Amino acid sequence: MKLYMRWMLRQLLIHADFWSMLFISTASPVTHKLVMENVSSRLIAAKGLVDAIGIIVITALFNRFGDRIYKHFVAIAMCENVAYTLMLVGVITRTISITTYYIIESIAWILLTKNLICCCNRIRRFIYESEEREKFDNNRHIAMSAATIIGNSVALFVIPEWAAWMLMSLGIICGNLFSVLAYKQARRIEG
Repeated sequence: MKLYMRWMLRQLLIHADFWSMLFISTASPVTHKLVMENVSSRLIAAKGLVDAIGIIVITALFNRFGDRIYKHFVAIAMCENVAYTLMLVGVITRTISITTYYIIESIAWILLTKNLICCCNRIRRFIYESEEREKFDNNRHIAMSAATIIGNSVALFVIPEWAAWMLMSLGIICGNLFSVLAYKQARRIEG
């Protein structure tokens, strides 16, 4: 039974990576171009610094308080879904500027996405046995690269700005839904 549960966990995490990457890679050429056209190089540098400092702080906090944070995985994932959806709707409706989106996205990435990444790293500990880790990691990279090939192939065609933002949001939501299912499976394995 445990072998099946571990197999299921691996499948859920690979699906999270594949579907998230498929939608995000389809949207990325358009959204990246829009950000680069609307954001100054100084703001890009400042965001890079804030993101790096945030990663250090959040990861250190997770290393110390990971058990408490991990218990709130589903809530963090749902908050990320809501936050990104609201930001992307704001950009589509022109309620917020792309520069404002870029700044808010940095905060959301540090506070929500980085914690989810740390939680997913914890989930992976339930599936590793000897060479399983190597195969799993390799399969994740294959799935993400295949999704990128499909996504970028679709992106070669003209994708309207609004559709790119919606695909970006859909990618985040899809990845989180599969990750929540993986979290629940890991909790079953954990006992």
